[in-house]
Amino acid sequence: MSNIAEGDKNMEQVVKFMKSFVNDEEVLDIYDKINDVKYYAKEEGLAEGMAEGKKETAKNLLQMGLSKEDISKTAGLSLNEINVLN
Repeated sequence: MSNIAEGDKNMEQVVKFMKSFVNDEEVLDIYDKINDVKYYAKEEGLAEGMAEGKKETAKNLLQMGLSKEDISKTAGLSLNEINVLN
């Protein structure tokens, strides 16, 4: 960027500001925290989606007449969780 901005005073000021902004510890800390929140929110969303998928699979298997024990093994749910769905 410095090479592109060379000779243009406004662009040189922008590059200088960007370098100081990117190297600011407080800004980097906030950026890291935002990324952490995004990561854990995504992980939580995926876990919730997987749990819902297991429940839907178990419901479908119940409707097909499979035993609760087989459904427990197939869907990875406890018998208590399956009984709640029933």
